Amino acid sequence: MAAEASARAAAQEEEIEQLRGTVEGLEHERNYYFRKLREVEILCASLQARMEETETLPDLTHKRIVEDIQEILYAEHDGAPIDAEGEAP
Repeated sequence: MAAEASARAAAQEEEIEQLRGTVEGLEHERNYYFRKLREVEILCASLQARMEETETLPDLTHKRIVEDIQEILYAEHDGAPIDAEGEAP
């Protein structure tokens, strides 16, 4: 009886460790995509501010906006968090 309970406890402890690893992986992935979204949000806010300041922006084209967004999406990060202003510490 005690051996069976001990074996069950060990199995549950192993399962808990696996689940912790899964949670850590999911949290890392969530943070990665949140940083990407935050960078796109900052880009949009910056572009909106520029558009409100002036009538025409010759350097602002659809192609340029798409390229800027793709640069953000496909950039590799070192895992550093980005603060509310979009800066990595």
